[in-house]
Amino acid sequence: MSVISSVRWSAVLATLVHAVSVLATELTPQGAFLPGGSMGNGVIQIEMNGLVVNGVASPMITEMRVGGSLVVVPRENAGAGFQLTSRSEGGNKYNPTLGGDCVGRTPPLGVNYIQNFQPLDFLPAQNGTLFGVQPLLYQGDQTALPGDDPGCTGPVLGQVAPAPYFFHFGVLLGDGNRVPREAMLLAMAINKLSPDAPHLSKYLTEAPAMFLNQTFAYAYTALGRPQDMVFVPLRDAVTGSNNVMTWQRNFLREVRTTSLVMQCTGELASNPVCVAIYSAFGVKGLIGRREGSANLPDLVYMALTGAPACNPVTDLTCNLIKDNTNWIVDSAIHTITRIVAVGTPDTIRAAIVQTANAVPITSAVGW
Repeated sequence: MSVISSVRWSAVLATLVHAVSVLATELTPQGAFLPGGSMGNGVIQIEMNGLVVNGVASPMITEMRVGGSLVVVPRENAGAGFQLTSRSEGGNKYNPTLGGDCVGRTPPLGVNYIQNFQPLDFLPAQNGTLFGVQPLLYQGDQTALPGDDPGCTGPVLGQVAPAPYFFHFGVLLGDGNRVPREAMLLAMAINKLSPDAPHLSKYLTEAPAMFLNQTFAYAYTALGRPQDMVFVPLRDAVTGSNNVMTWQRNFLREVRTTSLVMQCTGELASNPVCVAIYSAFGVKGLIGRREGSANLPDLVYMALTGAPACNPVTDLTCNLIKDNTNWIVDSAIHTITRIVAVGTPDTIRAAIVQTANAVPITSAVGW
């Protein structure tokens, strides 16, 4: 695994931040959105609604880089990327996924976007983009491995019906003032479009899910408050290693209740480059080695869910009392915010502290 030293990382970022100009969110001729322009905020560059490997546009973060060249989220299939997903009491069919599915069925974005999104007056509008998406019903057997799932490997059999839900997915890049450039805010929301739609489980909502370049192989979680957060390796019970690329493929490791999951390019002693997702309240975390496309057979997956873990017989029996604490049962818009941070472990800790002090992040399960 390649490791970028902290000295090189600092030099690259200093050059990019100096060169970045103030631009609106760029909309490319192909329909992709680049918050902050092609250089992002000078540290983080993201593409939204770009083309996935299936050749179609997908309304999620289709690629993410740091420092201009290090790929964090590679261009992959529409079921991967960097996005919002949920799961309902209706089972596999009602498993709404922002970006689409692995065979390339993607929901249309249409005119449901704000190109320059500014919910906070101290962050420039050109650093933000908001999408509104009605995801599709899932086709195929989600319990099967991708190679055994006709919903992923078979032909696209006509138009897929839209799911009875609406997703909001907003991204805000830090500008180096109250929110550092190493931080990115996610504003995500879900609402049911019909009272009869199956209720959605927050415990099974991935807010967000990220499919990372396998360079980010080393898994960590954290203990303590942001200001004194201690990063702890997440080791596999079989191999004893926190290198996800040595783990069994498509078998996820759960962190029962945590505020952070983080993947790094090396062990902490090497001062690696990392990417982390932070929640202001304890939830279930997920990390694993996932199967990608033929061009990129292994991806590193990490996610934070919308509720703490419990001990159900099956996932869908978790939190049997179906109210708006652990489920989404009404037609209101349910919003959750998270922080994504990049850099060395010390940089990530500092970026989370500064951002959490500047921005009200969702702090309880009743979102």
